[in-house]
Amino acid sequence: MKAYIIARGYPSDKRKMNGIFELDQALALAKRGIDVVLIALDLRSIRRFRSYKSEYFVRDNVKVYSFHFPVGRYIFKSLYDFSYLVLKHFYKKVEKIEGKPGVIHTYFTDQGYMASKLAKEIDVPFVLTECNSLVNQDEINPRMREIAQETYDRTDTLITVSPKFREKIKREFGKDSEMIAIIPNLTIFKNNENFKRTDTFNIVSTGNVITTKGPRELIEAFNKAFADDKSVKLTIYGDGFLRKPLIKRVEELGIQDQVFLPGSTKREKISEGYNNADMFCLYSYSETFGLAYLEALSAGLPVVSSKCEGPEHLINEENGILVDRFNIDKLADALKYMHDNIEKYDRKKISEDIKRIYSEDNITSQVIEVYKKTIAKRGE
Repeated sequence: MKAYIIARGYPSDKRKMNGIFELDQALALAKRGIDVVLIALDLRSIRRFRSYKSEYFVRDNVKVYSFHFPVGRYIFKSLYDFSYLVLKHFYKKVEKIEGKPGVIHTYFTDQGYMASKLAKEIDVPFVLTECNSLVNQDEINPRMREIAQETYDRTDTLITVSPKFREKIKREFGKDSEMIAIIPNLTIFKNNENFKRTDTFNIVSTGNVITTKGPRELIEAFNKAFADDKSVKLTIYGDGFLRKPLIKRVEELGIQDQVFLPGSTKREKISEGYNNADMFCLYSYSETFGLAYLEALSAGLPVVSSKCEGPEHLINEENGILVDRFNIDKLADALKYMHDNIEKYDRKKISEDIKRIYSEDNITSQVIEVYKKTIAKRGE
């Protein structure tokens, strides 16, 4: 079976996390014998240091066609339609070499809009795994709602990645979906069997340093809980427009010896940080699934999370604490509670439980079954 996966880009030395989510999915499917072609279409603006260019290479049996065509951030239908024409142009180049796919699969509304139009035009079954937190907001932007509705109407099989998100899509868009978790790459996120607690208590977080990930609230809550306890440290891995303002805020609070924002970091380095940490916290406004929580749990870390309609199904009293959104005092209380009761959490059990349920092999099998059903349905 040949599957084309449309990605938002491909990781580089400078942008280590760009498109890495889709790459993980492609690599997992290729390991199971799927003939995977990854079209990595990077449409971010030229301000992101991407000029127009194209590349081809093979990575672990995944054929990667990477195209950089700067357009920029958008939520206007005219630019979505223009981006579709860009995708169609590059798709034709790839099809001449690789042939027509049996199925096209992509993730997120943006790529879904373009890929669903393409799939309909060339008469190929289309699967969308929706991971876009913008359609999981309390109030969905009207333009995004229009884009999403058109996309879902053209989608042969829609996959949602958590129970609450599935309910949200059904309620808001009237679209049924398969509920399958994303395919996680947990190979580097392992419980540190030799971990020993020290006089320093380390909290880690990871994700884009942007408003919706709640890093400002996390820092304020940390300050409330631990400003007088210099033995507690917080490291927030990731980059984004809030990073520099938050570094300044950390200095204003006088906790620069406790709170660190190292910027964009390779996953191997993040994994090392997890192995030396005591707990994980991410206080998102909205998540569709919560891959960062899954990675932290796989490393044996108990987590503190917001109730943001994504990770709730991952977290229970044995592995973490769920806190209401937009409540810094409650978040500070949860951080303090976990600090004071950390011995209640069994790192080995946390890691083993999550890896048993969310194994790559198990989830990949479900995705392949969806491919088969979608293709068969088209053939009826």
